[in-house]
Amino acid sequence: MNRKILFEIFLVMMIIMVGNASGELPACPAPGDTAITSSCQLNDDYIVTAGNGYIIGADDVVIDGAGHKISGDVTSATCTAGQTEPCVTHSGIVNNGGYNNVVIKNLEIENFCTGVVMGISVENMTVEECEIHDCGASDSVTHGIHIAGAYNCTIKGNEIYNQKGTADDTCGAGGNGISLHGVTADENYGGDWNTIIYNNLHNNAKCGLHAKFQCMHNTISHNLVTENAKSGIMPECKMSNYFTIEYNTITDNGPYYGFYTRGHDNVIRHNTITNTKGTDGHYNGIYISTKGAPGPFGENNIVSNNTVCGSQEEDIKIDGNAADTNNVNDNTCDSTSGGTGNGCPYNCSQTQLSLSISASLSEVKVGEATNVTFTVTSDDNPVEGANVTLSGSADGSGITEADGSVVISVNATSAGTITATAIKENYTNGTTTLTAKVDEIHTLSISASLSEVKVGEATNVTFTVTSDDNPVEGANVTLSGSADGSGITEADGSVVISVNATSAGTITATANKDGYTDDTTTLTAKPKEDGVSSSVSLSVNIKPTISLIVTPDNIDFGELYSGETSDVQSMTIENKGGSSFNVTTQVSDNPAEDTLFKSGLLLDSAIWSDYTISIDAQASVIANGSLNVPGDYMGIGQKQGEIVFWAQA
Repeated sequence: MNRKILFEIFLVMMIIMVGNASGELPACPAPGDTAITSSCQLNDDYIVTAGNGYIIGADDVVIDGAGHKISGDVTSATCTAGQTEPCVTHSGIVNNGGYNNVVIKNLEIENFCTGVVMGISVENMTVEECEIHDCGASDSVTHGIHIAGAYNCTIKGNEIYNQKGTADDTCGAGGNGISLHGVTADENYGGDWNTIIYNNLHNNAKCGLHAKFQCMHNTISHNLVTENAKSGIMPECKMSNYFTIEYNTITDNGPYYGFYTRGHDNVIRHNTITNTKGTDGHYNGIYISTKGAPGPFGENNIVSNNTVCGSQEEDIKIDGNAADTNNVNDNTCDSTSGGTGNGCPYNCSQTQLSLSISASLSEVKVGEATNVTFTVTSDDNPVEGANVTLSGSADGSGITEADGSVVISVNATSAGTITATAIKENYTNGTTTLTAKVDEIHTLSISASLSEVKVGEATNVTFTVTSDDNPVEGANVTLSGSADGSGITEADGSVVISVNATSAGTITATANKDGYTDDTTTLTAKPKEDGVSSSVSLSVNIKPTISLIVTPDNIDFGELYSGETSDVQSMTIENKGGSSFNVTTQVSDNPAEDTLFKSGLLLDSAIWSDYTISIDAQASVIANGSLNVPGDYMGIGQKQGEIVFWAQA
């Protein structure tokens, strides 16, 4: 007679943290000549002692600093660089391979040769909400951001300061907050069509922003440019053409210029340029030179509606053989020469007033639209008709009413600083800041006063919910599986639920609350024992025909993202019986509808359902298990399953 004997011999509980990549970017690897070919987010600060920080290696890459910092060691580095050849020996972020649609945001970069390098043929790269400071070497052509031939790029909402470099009188010197440099006359590759807005450029060794060599069609607006050691904004060479320079605040720069150019067909308007001074140099607020040949040099520029005051020499100066090709109109200044038009009909001492701006809130939450009242005054009097513009972590604008106030709905898209700038003609700009913060997410922990209940017997169970060992009030506790029910925790974090299981099995209690990650605990529902019984102990010693032992009794596959495969975990299957047998397996998920382990568990590199092996008496084999998370798997959090090994004679 053939006998088929099946023994359930082993239960493996598998726990895995599965992250859904759609929720946030994966973590960036540590920097150090590290190539980035897919989007990522920093989860820590890093120090880079040699080589570059991150090197862009693909299109469409986002690096989100998430407020973290990468620090270099410029004192130990050799900062080899030139005007059209940015430093790629020890810079923070390097995109020198022509990769497009790259975004660098919310990152602090310090103590490298150059903070960010944007090389030739790079298109549509964005650097926003970054803090770049204390980079560069005094003997090198180093800058905060070095743009050499990149085009259609955006530099927005950054603070760039304390950049070092050669900072001499040559136009290709280092030490600029932003250096914008062309490489050819081709308008697709000459450093053209870039937008540089809402940046704070201060205390750099040469200029806040410098441009030269055939850069054209760039927009430079709404920047705060202060206390740079040579000049404020200098699109210097004769081919810095078709720029729009507007609504910038340029103050306390020198000893050269607030603004200088030899380019033609530029529009310079609505800028506030004050206190351009020094012990030697030229000291003009705005200086346009038409000297030199062959031309055109500095011709056909429009200089209008600027406030230029407090210059040590002339506030607006246009000189050379083609000075009268420049149109100078409706400016506020005390001295001007050159150009045509009415020049400066407004006198600084009569019209130069300063705007002050305040906000009704100092903080807002990311992703939560909040009405903020901004109030603009001058000498404590309300200012009507001032334009209030937001930059940084949120955008938006509005015009003040007669009481000097305007309400703007502020909806921050990322954590960081929001700058509100108040602008009105014949006033110096005013600014204030708000902080955009992300709500901190806490994790819930739930426990139960009982681990077992009887089927059909209603039992009061106390569930306690905490977070960081503190009770959580208002958490929703929901039962599923062999029983249902729900309740809301009290101030002490507890709730009593009457648990009435309808069948034997597992009851899962889930705790959830907005702003927290969920947690679960389980109870076992066992059949109710009916009637009266009396027992007699029976015993016999049977030598097993089939005896199977599997070790270890627990496997943890760690933390995985969708599409990843875990490291291999080995299991030893031993035949302790007196005859050979075949081994097969059965895998299940908890809850059963999840199917993660059923669809992804591999044994010896094949799906578990194909696994079968014969084991001789008193012999053993090794089974190598791994978990492949399907690419379309949408679950997240802790997942459980079990594998049963079956022995069949």
